[in-house]
Amino acid sequence: MSTIQILSEIEDSRKGGKTAKFNGFLEDYLHSDNPIKEEVKESLKKVLDAYPDFRILTDYRFNVNRDAISNQIIRYKDVAKLPNNYYDLALILYGALNNDRELVILIADGTRNVDYFLAKGMYYTLTEQHGVLESARQEVVVVTMAHLERLLDFINEFNNDPRLRVAPFQRRLDKEYFSNFNDLHNQIAEMSTNIKENVAEDLGLVRDRSLVIFRNIASWYLFKKVLYVSYMSNKDLLNNKAQGNMKQHRNNAKTLVDALPFVAFSEMWRMKAIKPTPIVEEPVVEPETPVVEPETPVVEPETPVVEPETPVVEPEIPVVEPETPVVEPETPVVEPTSESVVEEQTE
Repeated sequence: MSTIQILSEIEDSRKGGKTAKFNGFLEDYLHSDNPIKEEVKESLKKVLDAYPDFRILTDYRFNVNRDAISNQIIRYKDVAKLPNNYYDLALILYGALNNDRELVILIADGTRNVDYFLAKGMYYTLTEQHGVLESARQEVVVVTMAHLERLLDFINEFNNDPRLRVAPFQRRLDKEYFSNFNDLHNQIAEMSTNIKENVAEDLGLVRDRSLVIFRNIASWYLFKKVLYVSYMSNKDLLNNKAQGNMKQHRNNAKTLVDALPFVAFSEMWRMKAIKPTPIVEEPVVEPETPVVEPETPVVEPETPVVEPETPVVEPEIPVVEPETPVVEPETPVVEPTSESVVEEQTE
């Protein structure tokens, strides 16, 4: 059965399916009532224009296959406590190319480095033994929303080069996130530690602690999965660390995976949550504004200091004015004399 047939048979919510929201032609999806982010829609429109027969499966939910050999070796038992179909892959774009090849692109949510590592874990889970894409492993690549604008370029590469294989293509993408296995290991160990150190604080942010606990378990499993598969597929480690002994190589991989920091399911349920500090930071930041404002009135007083200099000059005018009244009295001195003389003459 072809990959297109395998994926197209997954029933979506329109047909009563519970593992996918939409599964059908890309054109129908873009014209449906499903809410689509604008940046996603723009990228998918470009793909549709170039490959009108491509299909898309959205919000695909799936489980971890605990019977897979690699998962038995990893032995992360807490993953069995996850709700049914807990894992959720945002988009699966699939279709046939002009050279009779089929291509599947798994597109995971998120644009951070950690989202790419988690996406690789989901890829390994879907393509491993008994996985839905086990037989299509050589036709599947995985990206995140950070690669949206390059989707059409990726498809064109496979369409234009029949010799291009998914493995070297994926390794090229890997180089954008880690340089070698040691870098991959260090980053995953740091991410696992970060989740472990923030469990109590994260529990304090939610009313239902299962939201945090399940998310953490799901992430730790995917980290372990990526680390284990990456170690096992590294020929240099097989030859140099285990001298070509596959059994020793597998034990080395298991030891490395077991050392990843995590918190057990039962311990997270019992752990005391650290409640976030009640909005204390806001009042601490706000006073910084009034502290700066007083500097303005300090500058303003400089103006009144200059203004008094004007009234000091103004009083000089009234000092001159009194000289006029000194002259004016001379006139009244003459006037009364004239009036007296006249009055005397009248008498």
